[in-house]
Amino acid sequence: MRSLLFILNILMSTGLWSQADELIDSLNLVESHEEKSRLSTKAATQLHSTHWERALTYIELAEAEALKTKNPQDLLPSVYIAKAKMYDSRDVWDVSLDYYQQSHIILTETQDSSLLFLVENNMATIYARLQNDANALKYFRRVERYHSRLNDTLRQAQVLNNLGTYYLSKQPDSALYYYDQALPLAKLLKDSLLLGYIYTNIARVYGAQNKSQTALSYHHRALNTAENFSSINLKALVYQGPSTFYLRHARADSSIFYSNKTIALFKDDKISFTLREALHTLYEAHLLQQNYKEASEYFTWYSKVTDSLNI
Repeated sequence: MRSLLFILNILMSTGLWSQADELIDSLNLVESHEEKSRLSTKAATQLHSTHWERALTYIELAEAEALKTKNPQDLLPSVYIAKAKMYDSRDVWDVSLDYYQQSHIILTETQDSSLLFLVENNMATIYARLQNDANALKYFRRVERYHSRLNDTLRQAQVLNNLGTYYLSKQPDSALYYYDQALPLAKLLKDSLLLGYIYTNIARVYGAQNKSQTALSYHHRALNTAENFSSINLKALVYQGPSTFYLRHARADSSIFYSNKTIALFKDDKISFTLREALHTLYEAHLLQQNYKEASEYFTWYSKVTDSLNI
């Protein structure tokens, strides 16, 4: 299963179509390149989850307008970060990383520490997903030290969660150590999004340790937070947690129930690694029930998604 690593929010990543429409109307009225770049970036970040091609058009416009300004370095980091988040939302991690790196170069030169360390966290997250352990740990450590100095509770909790996830498949006890540090901070903040990540990750640790009842209790805690999520990807990951758990314990009906909740979230032909995993789970669960026709259909769908993801 794809690791639950937390991309820190830098720009608003979702928005209603009406808001994007208002931004586009405003874009037609402004003349300065700076304002055109800012409005185009905002429009792209609000459109990308529902109107991908239009979002690409506006983010390219944002970059072009930024380059026309007197000080492009003031605007380009935000443009590249927005691009990176757009591609990350589609699990295109190599492209996402490239844009984070471009923003990192500029931010290092301008010494914008707060934004630099947000970018470094997101770079570390993607390095971990790409299994580049050396760079992942390097940047996670840098970010952890920075936010500890600032006493930034939210960022500390997010980074501790990410460190736990980094160790999840390597050293489960170390992973649990970091999750146990992150959990009280998330509770203090009453951050349901972060709690969803942490509960699901703790459930994974206990599942790996064959502590089934404890793992299931944490999956249920994650599910109780899921209705508050605006993020489709996170909600899908939370649903997929118990689905995988139940499949491992040969409870096909329960596994199918949660994987169906996962795939119901993906509309407009949106694809992701989580969708791919849910389809494979459904394939295996239907095989377990000897529903060979359904299993074949889900395997065909799984193969198409796999091809689309270039795996």
